[in-house]
Amino acid sequence: MKTIAYYISNYGYGHASRSIAVIRELLREPKVRIIICHSYALSFIRSSLNDERVSFKRIKTDIGYFLEKDSIFPDQQLLFQEYKHYLSNWGDRIREEENFLKQNIVELMVSDISPIAFEAAESIKIPSIGLSNFTWYTAYQGLIEEHELLPFKEAYQKMNNYFSLAGSQEDWNVENKEYGFFSRAVEDKEVN
Repeated sequence: MKTIAYYISNYGYGHASRSIAVIRELLREPKVRIIICHSYALSFIRSSLNDERVSFKRIKTDIGYFLEKDSIFPDQQLLFQEYKHYLSNWGDRIREEENFLKQNIVELMVSDISPIAFEAAESIKIPSIGLSNFTWYTAYQGLIEEHELLPFKEAYQKMNNYFSLAGSQEDWNVENKEYGFFSRAVEDKEVN
Protein backbone atom coordinates (compact mmCIF):
# COMPACT_ATOMS: atom_id res chain seq x y z
CA MET A 1 0.00 0.00 0.00
CA LYS A 2 1.40 3.41 -1.01
CA THR A 3 0.58 6.39 1.18
CA ILE A 4 -0.08 9.86 -0.22
CA ALA A 5 -0.43 12.93 1.99
CA TYR A 6 -2.83 15.32 0.26
CA TYR A 7 -2.79 18.90 1.62
CA ILE A 8 -5.78 21.06 0.70
CA SER A 9 -5.99 24.82 1.13
CA ASN A 10 -8.35 25.92 3.89
CA TYR A 11 -9.73 28.81 1.85
CA GLY A 12 -13.30 28.13 0.74
CA TYR A 13 -14.68 25.06 -0.99
CA GLY A 14 -13.05 25.36 -4.44
CA HIS A 15 -9.80 23.66 -3.47
CA ALA A 16 -11.75 20.97 -1.63
CA SER A 17 -14.07 20.33 -4.59
CA ARG A 18 -11.33 19.85 -7.14
CA SER A 19 -9.22 17.85 -4.68
CA ILE A 20 -12.14 15.45 -4.23
CA ALA A 21 -12.14 14.88 -8.00
CA VAL A 22 -8.39 14.14 -8.02
CA ILE A 23 -8.54 11.95 -4.92
CA ARG A 24 -11.37 9.89 -6.38
CA GLU A 25 -9.19 9.20 -9.40
CA LEU A 26 -6.21 8.29 -7.22
CA LEU A 27 -8.38 5.84 -5.30
CA ARG A 28 -9.04 3.92 -8.52
CA GLU A 29 -5.65 2.38 -7.75
CA PRO A 30 -6.47 -0.24 -5.09
CA LYS A 31 -3.05 -0.06 -3.43
CA VAL A 32 -3.21 3.63 -2.54
CA ARG A 33 -3.98 5.11 0.85
CA ILE A 34 -4.57 8.87 1.18
CA ILE A 35 -4.27 11.08 4.24
CA ILE A 36 -6.10 14.36 3.73
CA CYS A 37 -4.55 17.30 5.58
CA HIS A 38 -7.10 20.08 5.94
CA SER A 39 -9.58 21.65 8.35
CA TYR A 40 -12.06 24.14 6.88
CA ALA A 41 -14.27 21.89 4.69
CA LEU A 42 -13.55 18.56 6.38
CA SER A 43 -17.19 17.49 6.74
CA PHE A 44 -17.78 18.16 3.02
CA ILE A 45 -14.68 16.18 2.07
CA ARG A 46 -15.52 13.31 4.45
CA SER A 47 -19.02 12.94 3.03
CA SER A 48 -17.65 13.00 -0.52
CA LEU A 49 -14.92 10.40 0.05
CA ASN A 50 -16.41 7.40 1.74
CA ASP A 51 -13.49 4.98 1.50
CA GLU A 52 -11.64 3.11 4.25
CA ARG A 53 -8.33 4.01 2.60
CA VAL A 54 -8.90 7.70 3.29
CA SER A 55 -7.99 9.21 6.65
CA PHE A 56 -7.79 12.79 7.87
CA LYS A 57 -5.40 15.09 9.69
CA ARG A 58 -6.89 18.35 10.95
CA ILE A 59 -4.43 21.17 10.18
CA LYS A 60 -4.58 24.85 9.30
CA THR A 61 -2.85 24.56 5.93
CA ASP A 62 -2.85 28.29 5.08
CA ILE A 63 -4.74 31.52 5.79
CA GLY A 64 -6.42 32.47 2.51
CA TYR A 65 -7.76 35.99 2.03
CA PHE A 66 -9.39 38.54 4.30
CA LEU A 67 -11.84 41.06 2.91
CA GLU A 68 -12.90 44.47 4.16
CA LYS A 69 -16.27 44.36 5.93
CA ASP A 70 -19.19 44.24 3.46
CA SER A 71 -16.77 44.43 0.53
CA ILE A 72 -15.03 42.35 -2.11
CA PHE A 73 -11.78 44.24 -1.56
CA PRO A 74 -8.89 42.73 0.38
CA ASP A 75 -8.23 43.92 3.90
CA GLN A 76 -4.46 44.33 3.54
CA GLN A 77 -3.85 45.19 7.16
CA LEU A 78 -5.70 42.14 8.49
CA LEU A 79 -4.16 39.90 5.82
CA PHE A 80 -0.65 41.01 6.80
CA GLN A 81 -1.42 40.58 10.50
CA GLU A 82 -2.74 37.01 9.94
CA TYR A 83 0.15 36.20 7.59
CA LYS A 84 2.73 37.28 10.21
CA HIS A 85 0.87 35.27 12.87
CA TYR A 86 0.88 32.19 10.61
CA LEU A 87 4.63 32.59 10.05
CA SER A 88 5.38 33.20 13.74
CA ASN A 89 5.83 29.47 14.34
CA TRP A 90 6.78 28.48 10.78
CA GLY A 91 9.73 26.31 11.86
CA ASP A 92 7.60 24.41 14.40
CA ARG A 93 4.89 23.85 11.79
CA ILE A 94 7.43 22.44 9.34
CA ARG A 95 8.93 20.09 11.96
CA GLU A 96 5.45 18.88 12.92
CA GLU A 97 4.69 18.05 9.28
CA GLU A 98 8.07 16.35 8.81
CA ASN A 99 7.32 14.10 11.78
CA PHE A 100 3.81 13.40 10.51
CA LEU A 101 5.10 12.43 7.04
CA LYS A 102 7.78 10.16 8.54
CA GLN A 103 5.46 8.48 11.05
CA ASN A 104 2.91 7.70 8.34
CA ILE A 105 5.55 6.48 5.87
CA VAL A 106 4.27 8.89 3.22
CA GLU A 107 5.74 8.27 -0.23
CA LEU A 108 4.22 11.22 -2.12
CA MET A 109 2.95 14.62 -1.03
CA VAL A 110 0.37 16.50 -3.11
CA SER A 111 -0.64 20.05 -2.22
CA ASP A 112 -3.47 22.28 -3.50
CA ILE A 113 -1.72 24.60 -2.58
CA SER A 114 -0.43 24.82 0.98
CA PRO A 115 3.17 26.07 1.07
CA ILE A 116 4.14 24.38 4.33
CA ALA A 117 3.72 20.94 2.79
CA PHE A 118 6.57 21.54 0.33
CA GLU A 119 8.98 22.57 3.08
CA ALA A 120 8.32 19.37 5.02
CA ALA A 121 8.41 17.07 1.99
CA GLU A 122 11.65 18.53 0.66
CA SER A 123 13.29 18.36 4.07
CA ILE A 124 12.77 14.60 4.33
CA LYS A 125 13.17 13.91 0.59
CA ILE A 126 9.59 12.94 -0.29
CA PRO A 127 8.55 13.79 -3.87
CA SER A 128 5.98 16.58 -4.07
CA ILE A 129 3.39 17.84 -6.51
CA GLY A 130 1.76 21.26 -6.43
CA LEU A 131 -1.66 21.32 -8.07
CA SER A 132 -3.51 24.62 -8.55
CA ASN A 133 -4.15 27.60 -10.76
CA PHE A 134 -2.20 29.89 -8.38
CA THR A 135 0.02 29.89 -5.30
CA TRP A 136 -0.47 31.95 -2.17
CA TYR A 137 2.86 33.62 -2.94
CA THR A 138 1.57 35.09 -6.21
CA ALA A 139 -1.90 35.72 -4.76
CA TYR A 140 -0.37 37.92 -2.05
CA GLN A 141 1.92 39.89 -4.36
CA GLY A 142 0.86 43.52 -4.31
CA LEU A 143 -0.90 42.98 -0.96
CA ILE A 144 2.15 42.06 1.13
CA GLU A 145 5.67 43.43 0.63
CA GLU A 146 7.85 41.16 -1.50
CA HIS A 147 10.53 40.70 1.18
CA GLU A 148 7.83 39.53 3.62
CA LEU A 149 6.68 36.89 1.12
CA LEU A 150 10.09 35.17 0.98
CA PRO A 151 9.10 32.18 3.19
CA PHE A 152 6.22 31.30 0.84
CA LYS A 153 8.34 31.86 -2.27
CA GLU A 154 11.08 29.60 -0.90
CA ALA A 155 8.53 26.93 0.04
CA TYR A 156 6.99 26.82 -3.44
CA GLN A 157 10.44 26.66 -5.03
CA LYS A 158 10.82 23.28 -3.31
CA MET A 159 8.03 21.64 -5.35
CA ASN A 160 9.27 18.78 -7.51
CA ASN A 161 6.38 19.13 -9.98
CA TYR A 162 3.64 21.64 -10.64
CA PHE A 163 0.36 20.64 -12.25
CA SER A 164 -1.02 23.96 -13.45
CA LEU A 165 -4.76 24.20 -13.84
CA ALA A 166 -6.80 26.40 -16.17
CA GLY A 167 -5.95 30.08 -15.76
CA SER A 168 -2.58 29.52 -14.11
CA GLN A 169 0.14 32.11 -14.65
CA GLU A 170 2.66 30.38 -12.37
CA ASP A 171 6.28 29.81 -13.38
CA TRP A 172 8.26 27.89 -10.77
CA ASN A 173 11.15 26.46 -12.77
CA VAL A 174 10.09 22.89 -11.94
CA GLU A 175 8.59 20.19 -14.13
CA ASN A 176 5.20 21.58 -15.14
CA LYS A 177 2.22 19.76 -16.62
CA GLU A 178 -0.78 21.76 -17.76
CA TYR A 179 -4.39 20.71 -17.27
CA GLY A 180 -7.59 22.49 -18.19
CA PHE A 181 -10.84 22.58 -16.30
CA PHE A 182 -12.13 19.48 -14.55
CA SER A 183 -14.75 18.67 -11.95
CA ARG A 184 -16.00 15.91 -9.74
CA ALA A 185 -17.88 13.16 -11.56
CA VAL A 186 -21.58 13.00 -10.79
CA GLU A 187 -22.29 10.50 -8.02
CA ASP A 188 -25.92 9.41 -8.04
CA LYS A 189 -25.89 8.74 -4.28
CA GLU A 190 -24.64 12.29 -3.63
CA VAL A 191 -27.32 13.77 -5.87
CA ASN A 192 -30.06 11.84 -4.06
